[in-house]
Amino acid sequence: MELVSLNRETVEAKLFDAKGGIVKLYASATVDDSSKVVKAHGIKEDPETQLNVSLDMICACFVEWNIGKDGVVLPCTPETLRQFTQRDFLVMLQSCTGRELVSQDGKLLSPEEVEKKGKSA
Repeated sequence: MELVSLNRETVEAKLFDAKGGIVKLYASATVDDSSKVVKAHGIKEDPETQLNVSLDMICACFVEWNIGKDGVVLPCTPETLRQFTQRDFLVMLQSCTGRELVSQDGKLLSPEEVEKKGKSA
């Protein structure tokens, strides 16, 4: 049997509103990353917890980006992520979860569309 590596696949997310912004992310979090996020926030359905989980998942999957200020690359932190538009934030989240949240032309999908696509995947 051939041995395979545990290396994770990466994806590049092209941002819509941060013109020219490209974010390289792992296509999914590790079990350890997911466990840390759940331990930090629990499994709650309230919007604040869900946002914090999403912020932490993007940070856990982050590889690199060309986002900066004054010639310096910004760190990928929840605080930095909160400065992006909702659309660009969802593009990053979509890239590291595989759950379609934004159409290819940059339109936000409704909760019903997201649910429908999630069930058909």
